Amino acid sequence: MRRRRKGEGGTGSEIAMSELADRLAHRALLLCASFAGFAPMEALPAPAADWSATPDDVARLLSQLGIPHDPANIQRAAVEAMLKAVDAASLVGSASDLREAAAAGDAIAFEEWPEDIGYLKVRRFEPETGSNLVARVSEWLRQGRSEIVLDLRACSGSDLESVDRIAGLFAPEGEELYVVRDFRGNSTNVHRAVGTDGLGKGISACIVALDGDTRGAAEILAAVLKGRQGVILAGWRTRGDMLVREWVEFGSNAAARVAVSRILLPGSGEDAGSRSIEPDVVVTGVRLGRIPERPPPGRSFSEKSEKGRELMRRVADDPVLGSAVDILLGLKATGFCGHSGEGGAAAR
Repeated sequence: MRRRRKGEGGTGSEIAMSELADRLAHRALLLCASFAGFAPMEALPAPAADWSATPDDVARLLSQLGIPHDPANIQRAAVEAMLKAVDAASLVGSASDLREAAAAGDAIAFEEWPEDIGYLKVRRFEPETGSNLVARVSEWLRQGRSEIVLDLRACSGSDLESVDRIAGLFAPEGEELYVVRDFRGNSTNVHRAVGTDGLGKGISACIVALDGDTRGAAEILAAVLKGRQGVILAGWRTRGDMLVREWVEFGSNAAARVAVSRILLPGSGEDAGSRSIEPDVVVTGVRLGRIPERPPPGRSFSEKSEKGRELMRRVADDPVLGSAVDILLGLKATGFCGHSGEGGAAAR
């Protein structure tokens, strides 16, 4: 909408409404471009410093222009914009809907693969995620299953106790892992590795799968595990979103999942915040080779070959898991994937 200039005609109220519409449209452009990632807000021209408008102003403008609208939707959009202005990953909704969504589906899944490999898929970090994972690893180790694939792709959540429990498989009990800081700069909690009675010593090697949707508690765990003996990070760079988010209720049956704390990693001297974790092995997304459908003429597949073929079929369409399996089988073939008594795997 082009703003009328003085002398172009129109009443004073029409000119005022036109100016308000221009300002609101400009602000909407800033917000949309910023949220969509097309351009940072500071890269676009700023509106006049003396302008102001509220959601009620928007509703009145739309009514005067005869544009159909729902005032409740305008109010909700305004609340969402306010929260996203400080935390782009925040979520807003009714308290009941958000609680139901948070409880949907299993947070963790387990699979037993050939070649004594255990596969752990963590979808989100919630209470009991860490204890359930450690319990399953304990069971696998009793069965002689000592190679682990820990899949943290598209994983989020904010349960830091689970991070501490899982890290305890690879870090000495009581080792400082990270510090939680509120947005006033106060250190609210020092997190340390939870002891597992030496359980981690039985793990020969652990491949941690990462991608651009590894965030929150999952990304914190990746940062804590990087460089640990027996651990290899594989996949793609993580999101760069190591903030602690919590569900908070406000208003009338409204709730928001918003960042409430930041993470400080030992030795870094600065907030981890937007820091991404680089994998040790970057996966390009292309896998070469194929699974033979039949043995050479006059020969048959051995039992070991059949297990290998079954394993390859499981990961054939997933380059990251395929690379994880290749690494574990390579370590095992060269003798690096074995128990070392004191330190667990000799994979690094």
